[in-house]
Amino acid sequence: MFLYYRSSIPLGRFVFALRNADRLVGEQVKVWGWYRRGLKPYVEIAKVESRVVKARKGGGSTTLFGGESVSAPVEYEDVVERSYSRWIQLALAGAVVTVGIVWLLAAGS
Repeated sequence: MFLYYRSSIPLGRFVFALRNADRLVGEQVKVWGWYRRGLKPYVEIAKVESRVVKARKGGGSTTLFGGESVSAPVEYEDVVERSYSRWIQLALAGAVVTVGIVWLLAAGS
């Protein structure tokens, strides 16, 4: 089934893609959301939760299979990503429109 991540925060999908998307590929995840019907049904994601290998800074490559060359045990971390509700999007849009109107009125006088 197709999963659709729609963030209410401007550039939210871009931040999600940079921060967590690549770590979730190939992992088992739990997804909460809304089932949407149409030509192709999909789930609009509200929350994604997974347990992934913790990214280490430096130290070379990480292996999931262990081995003699790995000195540190593999550490896991929980990743929880939420898509914020529509009222946040509406509030941000209203704030941006208000700032734009004030800016236009100030520039006109």
